[in-house]
Parts: sequence; structure tokens; C-alpha cells
Amino acid sequence: MFKNNKKKFNNRGFYIEYSLIDPKLSYEYINEVSFIVRNIDRTPNNSNIFEWKNILDNKIKNLLYIYIHILTIPVKPWLDKNLYTSFDNGFDDYILTHKIVDQTYTFNSITYQVAFSNDYIIDFISNTNTFSYDIVYNKFYQYTRSTRSIMNEPFIYLNIDSNDNLSNNASYNTSKLTNNFSFKLIPIAYTDNYVYYKSLKQYIIKKISTVKSLDYLNITLSDSTNRKMINNNLNDYLINRPYTVCDCINNEVKASCYCTYIRHPLHPQSQIDIGFKIGQIQNELINNIFD
Repeated sequence: MFKNNKKKFNNRGFYIEYSLIDPKLSYEYINEVSFIVRNIDRTPNNSNIFEWKNILDNKIKNLLYIYIHILTIPVKPWLDKNLYTSFDNGFDDYILTHKIVDQTYTFNSITYQVAFSNDYIIDFISNTNTFSYDIVYNKFYQYTRSTRSIMNEPFIYLNIDSNDNLSNNASYNTSKLTNNFSFKLIPIAYTDNYVYYKSLKQYIIKKISTVKSLDYLNITLSDSTNRKMINNNLNDYLINRPYTVCDCINNEVKASCYCTYIRHPLHPQSQIDIGFKIGQIQNELINNIFD
């Protein structure tokens, strides 16, 4: 009956060839909805908090426009990693035999508590400082919160790549500095811990014939010179894995808790949330047309 072209689904459960719908029997409208993506909901194998992939629970269909309503980022989201050489001889052997997570140990007056361990690394906390022992290379490192502030950037770029956005060599952008789906973000407010951004312009696909469907979003953040921002010092062994249950609010805190362990993917100063608003073309049959 119908040609083998793309079909549209409407809320009455009928698949009807879009071009065959009589305008007298149907109508179209733009439906605007909001959704949030978070860097903690990334797919595995990427410890850079500024670059991640979100698989969408519900595919976004018939996308007409999209813009960033709000982006939240910590004031100091970077971690510094430095070689540490001040532990006494023999500490490496000692920690290898005492690496039970969340238990407290003392070696030559040094008190520490293991936050994470496997066959490759042992992360532990001593006097609120976070250290990591690289078992393979027999080296100790110290992780500290960087003094570098995101507020040093007058603006940032958020770049999105998806399976549809770059199909057929299409180029959609709101910035001259990049050739992909991109937003220029400016700060609009800040607190002691977070900075809030919004996009200067909303991204709009001007022609109805160019509506898109999105299955996932590959997101990267870049500085004001369009250089990709990098902070890959999270413990990627913990990304997308079950976390230790703890209560940071009521002070039932362990070394492995996200509020204490700064390499933990859930640590508050590593969280980036993006609030999108999107417009979708909706097609509905007029009620009672089959009565």
C-alpha cells in the first residue's frame, strides 16, 4: 500500500506514510522539553571529566533545535598528580600486605587508610592527603586539588558529536572555532564551589527537512582558545561500577567515600551537569477522524 520510505508513529498507534497524511486530518507542533546529562553517567573507559559519552535512555527524535539552558561546573575541577618520594624505605612492602579498603594502619608514625586497591594500584589517605602507589612501577604519587580555577577562562566551548550530527559531512555550528555541533558558554553566576554557564546562542536547524534523531552525545569541553580541557586523574577503575555505600552527610565517612576520596568519580568537585532544552516536531492525527 505504501512505498518503503520512512514511516511516522503517532499516538494512536498507526504507522502512516508522512507524505500521505492529509493536512486536513493531522497537524504538527513544536514540543519543547528539558533533560539533563551528567559526566558521572559516562560510558566506561574515560577518566577525563571534561570528555565523556552519554547514551540516551530515550532516543531524541525529530530534533528541530537544541540549546543549553544551564551548565554547572566546579570552580576548581582539576587534580594535580606529582611523584612523591618522602615515604620511608619498606613502606611499599608494608602497604602491599595491608591494603584492605577502609582499614586504618600505622607505619613509622604514618597513619593511613586504604581507599581503593587492586593488582595495579593502592590509593590511600594520610592526614587528609591522597596518595597512590603504582604497584607495577613501584612509585608513589600524591594527588591534590589544583589551584587552577575555571573562572580564569572568560568563556568555554561545549562540543557535541553524535551519530547523526555529522552524517553526510554536514556541518552545524554556533562557533567559528569548530566545525561540529558546538556552543559558546559564558558564566552567569558563581558560588564558592560552582560556576554556572549558559549558551550565547541556541542551536537551531532552520529547515524542517533537516530534523535529526540523537542516540547518544559525545561531549567535550574546551577552553576559550578551543583547546580541549583535560583532567584524567580520576580512578577509572571505579567509573560505571558499584560504589561503596557511605553516608557523607551524617559523617559516617570512610576513606573510600566519594566525599573523602578525591579520585572518586562521584567526588563533588568532579561533577559537571548540563541542562538542555530541545524542540521536537510532533505530528498528531486530529481526534475522531475515524469516527
